[in-house]
Amino acid sequence: MPMEAEVFMTLFIKVVSGDGESSGDSSMAKPHWMRVLAMEIIRGLCSDAEFMRGTWERYDSQPGEAQVFTSLISALKRLITEKPALLGVGSQMAGVGVQAHHSTSEGGHTSTAAYGLEVAGRVASVATATVSNVVGIMGSGSGLNPASSAMKLQCIDQLDKADSPIIPDTYIYLLGLQCFTSLSEGFAAFVIPIYSSIVMQRPRTPGETVIRAPPALDLSTLSSSDQSHHQLQIVGAMVQNGWPALLAGLSFVISTNLTDDLFGDVVGAYQNMINVAGTLGLRTPRDAFLTSLGKLAIPPGVVSSVDSYVEPSTPRTASVSDTLGFSALTGAGGTHTAPGLSERNIACLKVIISTAHYLSGSLGSTWFDVLELLQSADYVLNLKGLRGAASAKRQSMPPPSAASNTRGRTPSSSSIAPSSNLAPVKSAQHPLLSDLDPEAVQIAINRLFDSTKNLDDDAFKEFVAALCKLSGEMVVMHSHSIEVAAGESTDDINSSMSPASVSSPSLGVQRGGRRVSGLHMSKLTRSGDYSISRLGAVSHLNLHRLIYRDPEVAWNMVTTHLLNVLRNQSAPPSIRIQAAEVLDGILVIAPRNVTSGPLQAQVQKRVLDVLAKQVFVEGPANAGVIVDIRKHALETLHKILQSSGHSLVVGWETIFEMLGSVCQPLAPEMVQSPSSDTLSPLPQSTASPRGRPTPLIGGLTKSTDGLVRIAFQSLTLVCDSLESLSPDHLRLCIKTLGQFGRQQDTNIALTAAESLLWGVSDSIQAKRKDTEKEPEYSALWISLLLELKGLCTDARHEVRFGAIQTLFRTLLLYGATLSLETWDECIWKVIFPLLDSITIAVRQAAYELSENSAPPKGAPLSSKNPWDESKTLALQSIAAIFGDFIVSKIMYLSSFEKAWDAFLEHVVSSVSMDNRTISTAALRCLDRALKASMDVGADLHSITSHTWERTWAACDQMGEAMKSTSAKTNDAGKNPLTQDCLEAFVQVLQVTYTVCGKTWDLPRIK
Repeated sequence: MPMEAEVFMTLFIKVVSGDGESSGDSSMAKPHWMRVLAMEIIRGLCSDAEFMRGTWERYDSQPGEAQVFTSLISALKRLITEKPALLGVGSQMAGVGVQAHHSTSEGGHTSTAAYGLEVAGRVASVATATVSNVVGIMGSGSGLNPASSAMKLQCIDQLDKADSPIIPDTYIYLLGLQCFTSLSEGFAAFVIPIYSSIVMQRPRTPGETVIRAPPALDLSTLSSSDQSHHQLQIVGAMVQNGWPALLAGLSFVISTNLTDDLFGDVVGAYQNMINVAGTLGLRTPRDAFLTSLGKLAIPPGVVSSVDSYVEPSTPRTASVSDTLGFSALTGAGGTHTAPGLSERNIACLKVIISTAHYLSGSLGSTWFDVLELLQSADYVLNLKGLRGAASAKRQSMPPPSAASNTRGRTPSSSSIAPSSNLAPVKSAQHPLLSDLDPEAVQIAINRLFDSTKNLDDDAFKEFVAALCKLSGEMVVMHSHSIEVAAGESTDDINSSMSPASVSSPSLGVQRGGRRVSGLHMSKLTRSGDYSISRLGAVSHLNLHRLIYRDPEVAWNMVTTHLLNVLRNQSAPPSIRIQAAEVLDGILVIAPRNVTSGPLQAQVQKRVLDVLAKQVFVEGPANAGVIVDIRKHALETLHKILQSSGHSLVVGWETIFEMLGSVCQPLAPEMVQSPSSDTLSPLPQSTASPRGRPTPLIGGLTKSTDGLVRIAFQSLTLVCDSLESLSPDHLRLCIKTLGQFGRQQDTNIALTAAESLLWGVSDSIQAKRKDTEKEPEYSALWISLLLELKGLCTDARHEVRFGAIQTLFRTLLLYGATLSLETWDECIWKVIFPLLDSITIAVRQAAYELSENSAPPKGAPLSSKNPWDESKTLALQSIAAIFGDFIVSKIMYLSSFEKAWDAFLEHVVSSVSMDNRTISTAALRCLDRALKASMDVGADLHSITSHTWERTWAACDQMGEAMKSTSAKTNDAGKNPLTQDCLEAFVQVLQVTYTVCGKTWDLPRIK
């Protein structure tokens, strides 16, 4: 009998709607008892979920038929909202300790919670969370309470009476509320079990784990031939068409004056509708219910009040009027209760957390709204705490299922008056209103973030995108407030944190406050950015996803966003440092989780590339925030080398580039050392200096000097594992060590020159044993010696001493293994250029010490200077080289005669121009070379004859120079001959004459 059923349903709807009252025609107005009777019948029908689905299928889904279900929902919405003053105002929904003016919306219009008497609202704003419900009822005298609003016996059970019974004015609205909760419970009780079964029965590939965060259903893909699937499609259509009226009714009634039990039923209805819409893939109704509940969970007035709240300096004793809220009624005094969330606000928040957990696999971009709400909740709970909310007994959070929402009761019996109206029995606390202390909320929030491990890759990508988007908005907003306070333009901010530069998601920034919660940034930076902190925690929880999945899933998005935040010069320094710390925490752990396989190189490259971008962050080099960011990056590199340096297979180029970037650049070179192409003996007539050694740039700040120390620790670790470096990497290591050898910190410079470069020489020598690689490592030898040669002219005595000792000790130890080609390069690229550079430094320093700024040309130098010891050490080391290798290596060089001539010119120049200490060392160097060359084979006689001839000529020149000096011995301040110098010269003559004198005639000897 579908037609008769339609007639009766339509009649009930018209009676409930009160068409006569709405039109103003009193003759057509239905008696109150008749409307109540109709509502009792409708309540029974709404509790029958199967009947409601059949109604939709028979009428609403058929073209041309009456829209029975849709009309019913609209009628219920009109009924429940027709007399707002009668239902009062919920005392807790605006929060605790919030001024009355905070109850209005941003546009200035009164919000839903502002219905009712202003006095009741004032009482609610100062009431504590534990007694707010009682005070609210006292202040307003209105609201829904099963004890006073329900009837002892239903009207439909009293039809045998001649007169209508006494019906409470609010009874009909209690029936309307129960209709809404019954409909939502019916939807959830049917949809949730079928959804779970479909998800569990989904075919899976072998080895695939059970999906713990399944996606929503696609109703269009369900088969209509399957009865359960067809019924799901019906429920989807009912929700799709009826959600606006359902939401309007629920959002109104939840802000009225309800008892805890009724409030729990309404919140449960919200939870059911969100879960049903989410599982059926109905995004619009799902998001609408979430947004509505979010405004109730974190009222904007609470957030702004927390932001501006100042703790009273001295506590005062609360009066009786303050306790009851009468000071607010009279307008006297002020709000002394710290602002915070009420128990009912927290209950709404926990429902949002629960539904987000349940629907985590299908929320998509809606995660942004959820995370935004959680950020506001964290701000309120952590910064100020719940001063006005009472801590309830902790209980476990009920799962999002129909069974938990109904709590084992039938819709018709929920929240209805007990059997006795005089002595009502106190019901147990509603499950959704239990465990409402801040600690329990934080635990629930943490569990929500922990559940990201259960998301599939697409859902996780959406979640991370929402976190990055939220972080980007907060950074831009705070940057805007800083620039506005400073009176600067904000154009650069908009461009620096644009959607492309902050993260892949778009930002949609609004200036001044949060889009939903009204959260401001004035105090957020004290504890850092919430979303950046959570991004780091989520990344650690899902590290396997960052490592083993495609970088587009999460790695690129997370690292790019954190890099953009730390490089944004308009962002607050604390947030930039926070982003660096979070990023570094990810980079340290990532390489540890991949120790072999083809993925190892990819992960290591990704990590080092990101870390390099942090090291090379742009900005003033000495700026505190830039130094701190780079410091964090270098410390991270050190940790990576400590834990994973032995397993690094790629990225050494990047590592050396990062380490070298902290080194202070040198000033323009003042010493013009002769190149290998223009080497020539130093002429005697060189009296004017050609410059002095390259000095270090001073002015390193304490902070940047700290960067050098941190980087040098990492470089030391690298030098402990040189066996894993290729020739190209060793070349980079040598170059980097040379850079640190020129730094202002003497300990670092000396360690690099004397210790670490010596270790590199050992490593090169060990790898030269392979004959196939010998030429390649011989070239490395030259690179090493050239780097040491540069440090031999350092302005600091200790550094150049250490470099000279390391250079010649290396040659002495491994010279026997070097080829003639390598020795030729050592002579012309290292030894003689080193003597040239030191000689220039000696003479420049002597001129500066001389009393006369321009001594006569050719005049010998006097006065001891700090470079004398360096040249003396160099000559003594060269003497050792010639003594050991002149016969076995050097004399076999094709350029030996030219090299000997150059050597003699250096000796003659030292005797003629340098301090007598240096002259003595030069003569003894020559003496040792001559003695070593006496033991040559027959194949070298032709070469040695030239050697002795050139040596005798040089002795003649030195004798003339000494004769000239002896004639000026009485001149004060000159450079007189010493006993040691003369003895050394005589020894050279003796050796030369012993070898060649017997063949000379008397005129030549004269």
